[in-house]
Amino acid sequence: MLSATESYLNLFKAKNLVSLKKQDEENTKKLLKLIKGRNRSGEVGGSEVIKYQTFVSTAISDRLMASKDLFKAEEEYNKIIGKNDEGVFLPVIDKTQISGNSQDLVELATSNNPYLKTYQF
Repeated sequence: MLSATESYLNLFKAKNLVSLKKQDEENTKKLLKLIKGRNRSGEVGGSEVIKYQTFVSTAISDRLMASKDLFKAEEEYNKIIGKNDEGVFLPVIDKTQISGNSQDLVELATSNNPYLKTYQF
């Protein structure tokens, strides 16, 4: 069974991963659009278009997998904390504040989430 802090960190990571995967999908679709334009002008062959269509499909699949993992993380968080994640404060942290020590990350997560502050460990 996960602790409340571990559950919070998993939720935080899952939300960030979904965001990155959405961004990757959008960028890959933009590249496909550019490749299609180059194909129309004769600069690249149809195989390049197919290759980038495959990249878009992979990006969509990756986003869906990340969304599934986010759903699981939200379920686990709700089970442990007993609340939904709408009120979860997911801070943007300056990378210089993060050390390589996992205990520091747990303390940072605990200090920035009001639900974890009141949760009885």
